[in-house]
Amino acid sequence: MLPPRVIFASDQLWHVGHVGSDGIRIHTIATHPSTTPELIADGVARVLNSTDRDQFPIVLAIPTSWCMCATVKAGRTTTRQTLEFDLKEKLPLAAEHMLADFIVDGDRAFGVCTQMQRISPVVVALEQRGMKVESICPTAVMALQHLLAQSIEVDAVLWSEQDQLNLFLVRKKRLYGWYWLPLEAAEVITRLNMVALNQVKPPIRLMPLRVEHDVLRQLGSSSDVELVEPSGKVPNLLDAAMSAASARKPVVDLLRSEPDSPRRLQQIRRPIEVVLAALVLFFVSLIGSFLWSSHRLDTQTRVVQCEQ
Repeated sequence: MLPPRVIFASDQLWHVGHVGSDGIRIHTIATHPSTTPELIADGVARVLNSTDRDQFPIVLAIPTSWCMCATVKAGRTTTRQTLEFDLKEKLPLAAEHMLADFIVDGDRAFGVCTQMQRISPVVVALEQRGMKVESICPTAVMALQHLLAQSIEVDAVLWSEQDQLNLFLVRKKRLYGWYWLPLEAAEVITRLNMVALNQVKPPIRLMPLRVEHDVLRQLGSSSDVELVEPSGKVPNLLDAAMSAASARKPVVDLLRSEPDSPRRLQQIRRPIEVVLAALVLFFVSLIGSFLWSSHRLDTQTRVVQCEQ
């Protein structure tokens, strides 16, 4: 299988990554919060030549700020539709408006989802330029997957992203909890104390990655937290995610194909197609109204001229 090209979405700068003979390469696309999906797709197309678009799979990696998650009950006979219905009951999002995937562990399923309307304009714009998105994955979860593939034993991982912190809860190298927290040690300790009450007996083994020194110092002073130092150089979030995408299937794929869930990209396209059809109908009606008004005005003008 050819290594994928990964498009890293962001609220700020977008990036495109790939693995070549000289290692991981990350290209920055000049974007800002008001950049349209079409301009973003044009920027990606300039980075990826026609060969890349035709032959290499494309992964859309989305930031944590675009994701929501919750844990729901699961069983041997639980269908994906049931999981999605239970997930939307815990989140402010209708099941038909979200893309979701689940990590099932026994009688519990950890669900991760994103809003379809946030993803669909970019996916459609990319596909219109010959770039078919085959997977949609959270960047931070891909990075965690790369980390957990190594021989480490921890209860939690703290990884900075932009100006926030990803707090991952891990059991037997499987993700079962994920929090998006401000850069404050007190918030992290509060969450970990809740985990200590319900899940893990303290001290909680926490691996901090690229976390500010002041936050580390405060975490180290907590008797309920045992800081675990990473072995070797700590990669940044994008490099770690890129390594995971190139080496293994994503543990969370919001476009994952399931026998009992035939939607995904078709559902992403549908809202955009409806909006475009409505816009076309509106403009056709507007033009028709204008032409009819012009015709009536012209007829009335000729009548007046004849009377004169």
